[in-house]
Amino acid sequence: MDEQKKQRFSEVIGGLVSGVSYARSVADMEAMRIAYYYHQHELLKGMPIPRLRIQRVSISLPIIVTEVIPGVAAIRNPAVDVARSVTEALVKAFQDAMKEFADIRKLKEQQKTIVSPDEEELQGRFEQIVTNASDKGAKKRFESQLRDDLDNAYVDLNLSEGSHPSDASMRHMAGQVAESVLRQLMTEHTSAYVHQKAVENETTFDLERGKKAVQELMDHEITSRLIKAVRHAAEENATLTRTVPPDFYVQVNTGDVKNHGNPDVVTRVDMVLKEEGLEWMTEENDGKKSSKLMQE
Repeated sequence: MDEQKKQRFSEVIGGLVSGVSYARSVADMEAMRIAYYYHQHELLKGMPIPRLRIQRVSISLPIIVTEVIPGVAAIRNPAVDVARSVTEALVKAFQDAMKEFADIRKLKEQQKTIVSPDEEELQGRFEQIVTNASDKGAKKRFESQLRDDLDNAYVDLNLSEGSHPSDASMRHMAGQVAESVLRQLMTEHTSAYVHQKAVENETTFDLERGKKAVQELMDHEITSRLIKAVRHAAEENATLTRTVPPDFYVQVNTGDVKNHGNPDVVTRVDMVLKEEGLEWMTEENDGKKSSKLMQE
């Protein structure tokens, strides 16, 4: 059999499911056309618009399994390489944050934007902390800590999932570890900044006030973007290859199955598909609209 013409069992099942889904979309498009026609017709305008839905599809498919395709485990990227890539992403994220600060200052000087005193103070505090965290020594500590934490996390993952964890688990783990190390870095620099200000102002360091300052900066939208950039880089670089699940090569053409000559090698796949429709829901929070898919 020509290698290029071999059909995978997963492709056959996926084709059946996607075909049924597409049939529903064709039916909906036809319902929309009929609705428009009813709207234009004086006598039909007040009548119910017909719309058919696929509630249940039963499929009985005879196939012949010709070959087993073994699964392939994901290969993880060494922690040292992941840490290096994540640190580079963090450096770029810091540079983007500093550019944003510069843009805000420029707009303020040109009187094109209004910044409240509290926001200006928070921005100045955040800018100083980002500058401190961008220090070459801080970046080296971040990379070293991330590398060590990733190695430890890989050990824990192997204990929980075996010697060949899935690529999804490795990406999730790498993202969590990278976020944790970044939060630790930002918290340390924020705490040091607050303590330094207390010394400069010759005031007693207030622990509760320090905790509040740390929380304000950790909740800042710029911090959120830094975390997102770091998590994305960690997840993208966590594996060298993805997990490939096992599969089968099969024959599904009616003629091939019918003319095979040995009914004992024919496998019958019985499937029941039930429709669960989705619809777009629009929500508005603080004047901002967002759309997400919800079940009907």
